[in-house]
Amino acid sequence: MRRRTPRKTGRLQASIKVFRFPGFVRVSPTAPYASFVEMGVKPHKIQPRKAKTLKFKVDGKNVFAKTVSHPGFSGRFFVRRTGEAVHPKLRELLLRMVFGR
Repeated sequence: MRRRTPRKTGRLQASIKVFRFPGFVRVSPTAPYASFVEMGVKPHKIQPRKAKTLKFKVDGKNVFAKTVSHPGFSGRFFVRRTGEAVHPKLRELLLRMVFGR
């Protein structure tokens, strides 16, 4: 999953954790924005919550705006693609673990 994770800062990739429970294991990203990267977002407006304007950088210059129209983006589906890639191997692994085959 880490190899399939989109990488900008590395925080999403670093947030992937393995959780062990009786009878199963779950591997998933824990970053709060992981579901948005996985599933994508529709176009939407971004407005400031605690200030009068938004501040961000464009080409190294500070830009201030009262609202921004985010164009949205399609999901990256790195979790889904990981599941699809390992699924055929899981049956073989399970058979070896349970039945020693």
